[in-house]
Amino acid sequence: MTLRRLLTTIALGLGLLACEGPTLPIPPPAALSAPDGDGFVRLTGEAPPSSLVAAFNETQDQGVLGVADDEGRYELRLRANAGDAVSYFYFLADGSRSGIGDLIVPAPPP
Repeated sequence: MTLRRLLTTIALGLGLLACEGPTLPIPPPAALSAPDGDGFVRLTGEAPPSSLVAAFNETQDQGVLGVADDEGRYELRLRANAGDAVSYFYFLADGSRSGIGDLIVPAPPP
């Protein structure tokens, strides 16, 4: 599944295409961890409070959704390997959405 298809699926599911708003800047995540022993990374950061936050592993064609808390903090757990390409973005209830940020999963420390 491509990122465009994932975004369209999410938008349709949330009814956002009919009220599509402007694209907003996306703040960089505070951290993207190296894969843990179970093959997951943690993506943490800030977005507008209560926004729907998504991360999509372009390499493995898998994604995850979460909701920023009332202070705008989020933490997502995504299956990934070192070197995988990960995109992240958010949607607001009013139909506005962020741009897409891109990251590469770091290798674990030696």
